[in-house]
Amino acid sequence: MSATCVTTDSQSVPDPSEPTQIHRDSHLLAIVAHELRAPLAVIELASHLSGHPHINDMQRVQGQQKIRRQVKFMTSIINDLMDISHVQTGLLTIRRELIRLEQVADAAIDIVSPFIEAKQQIFTVNREVKCPTVLADPLRLTQVMVNLLVNAAKFTPTGGRIELKLRGDAHCSSFIVEDSGEGIALEDLGKLFKAFAQLKPGNRGMRSGLGLGLALSRAMIELHGGSIRAESAGRGLGTRFIVKIPNECGDRQSRSASHEL
Repeated sequence: MSATCVTTDSQSVPDPSEPTQIHRDSHLLAIVAHELRAPLAVIELASHLSGHPHINDMQRVQGQQKIRRQVKFMTSIINDLMDISHVQTGLLTIRRELIRLEQVADAAIDIVSPFIEAKQQIFTVNREVKCPTVLADPLRLTQVMVNLLVNAAKFTPTGGRIELKLRGDAHCSSFIVEDSGEGIALEDLGKLFKAFAQLKPGNRGMRSGLGLGLALSRAMIELHGGSIRAESAGRGLGTRFIVKIPNECGDRQSRSASHEL
């Protein structure tokens, strides 16, 4: 009896070790559902208690404050999801104007100061003499700086150190966010800027929220024709994020091309 040879198109057989699109979508929906369930539970409880006949005025005000905080948190999740959708479809836009990094830093510091003060962290700002003017979207750039500073506060222990450095030269302006916190395993540095990426347990990637902040930050900085990178000597050794933006007098052609992305 002669042997029969059967051939199979390898592309038609899925690799069981690789997640399918359905699995990836299910994982994403599970993450979103998990993040929305907690604030919804707080809102439901607070709204129920506010109608209780024996609740006093102070308790009612506290319940209203809880509801406002949770609504704000849910709004931030929805905004991040909309932004990452715009990134993936090429619809994320920026509105440029001439600004200095000092303006962005002042706005970002006002937003993040309560987070840092709550953990009694040591926060310093190191400014060079008048950074050059950049042609950038002040709201988006502030969003990036806030993301990095909030991350630093979140993953740095009470009493830890956070530093914001502003730099500039003839070609680009940059800001650096450095902390003395958890640090990042060297093998995980390349995963930081991927949307919904989950790093190893105990590492910086195991965080609350959807994990979109760094992915959005990279997209926004690249739209400006700039770059963002992370550095860490390893777990427990702190983290440094470096962001560079072309100056107003830099390569206008490359910035224009980035704006069309």
